[in-house]
Amino acid sequence: MLAFLLWLAITGYRGERVDESKDELPRIAKYPAIRDFADVGLWYRTLNPGFNRSLQYQEVKPGTGDVAACGQKVAIDVTEIVDPETHETKSDKMEFVISEGPVEALDRGVRGMKLGGERNLVAGARLVDDNKRELNAPDHYYTIALTDLYPRLPEGALPLTASTIREGIGGTLNCGTKGALKIRIRGKDDKIVYDSGEDPVIVQIGKSELGHGIDRGVVGMLEGEIRQLMIPPAYQPKGGKIPFPKTEIAIVEVMRIAYKEPGKEPSTEEASHEPDSEQIERDQTVTDHRGDDQSSGAESSR
Repeated sequence: MLAFLLWLAITGYRGERVDESKDELPRIAKYPAIRDFADVGLWYRTLNPGFNRSLQYQEVKPGTGDVAACGQKVAIDVTEIVDPETHETKSDKMEFVISEGPVEALDRGVRGMKLGGERNLVAGARLVDDNKRELNAPDHYYTIALTDLYPRLPEGALPLTASTIREGIGGTLNCGTKGALKIRIRGKDDKIVYDSGEDPVIVQIGKSELGHGIDRGVVGMLEGEIRQLMIPPAYQPKGGKIPFPKTEIAIVEVMRIAYKEPGKEPSTEEASHEPDSEQIERDQTVTDHRGDDQSSGAESSR
């Protein structure tokens, strides 16, 4: 090593110089196979299935009452900025059940709003049209106002509460997906009025199959998790095979177990959108992990 350093010092070797007059290396454009392989957009879309699916919102007016959540029917006034440069807008009125909205950006954007509230939304192109695969597809801009909500709590009524008795593991239970639940319902004087025992109840979250209270209370549960829900009468089902107190608070213990749909692997959904908006601070990007989405692979902004 010492001999090598001495040789460098004696000869004054400074390395090979690049002749800047030489032609540039052949450009990738001349080789289609290499060009396609090096397509940044292709790789971005492959590795980031949630591209152009970001959603940001800003509260304009807070509203009152309980927040809109999975499974509720909502009525909204929508104003979309069609052309940001000319400020051209178009307005519409829409009604839908949260989890079944015709425009995913609005379905997700209304979650967490209160009656009479207003929000500004900035939605990635694929939340409006999932076929828009261009990386530079422009965002969509909306202002929405929540004008009606059903079911909703009467003024002064106690809200639904949920507390975790045991933590779970694995993927979360999301709005619009199916889950298997073991349920025990207590009524007045702590009397058990229903117990599913070892036979779980299969429900699709957002369909109000067991009432809005169950839908609202189990979103985000992990496999093996146990929650206790205090469900007010307004959020209990009006009928069905499972008895609820209907005129008083229902105390419901829910345990989520692994569920496998016929022909599919056991559910391992990743957390909405998608954390629910009601759990997200204002002006924060709402990410979607469905990647079908959410609903879906991982979410990424453009």
